[in-house]
Amino acid sequence: MRTAFFALFLLWVCLPLSAWSAEGSQREQRTFVVHCYDVGIRVLKDRPGIHEVKRRWEGLEETNIVIFDPQRVSEQDIRKWLRESGTFIRTFDP
Repeated sequence: MRTAFFALFLLWVCLPLSAWSAEGSQREQRTFVVHCYDVGIRVLKDRPGIHEVKRRWEGLEETNIVIFDPQRVSEQDIRKWLRESGTFIRTFDP
């Protein structure tokens, strides 16, 4: 009984949140090869249109995975911000 109640509670809480976050907001993801992924996170985390910045290794390269709203920010803007910080190397193309 407790498990069923807990599951219903999670549905009640999570469904409205997911509907709210998806409403009116598109999301795209790009991966950027950088000199230091921590610098990339610091530079991008509070920028308008940036939803999330993750760090990951791709082979021997540090990368930032950026999830953003293309209606509010362009890929060129993201590259510019990373270049200005001195960490941008290139856009990752698998």
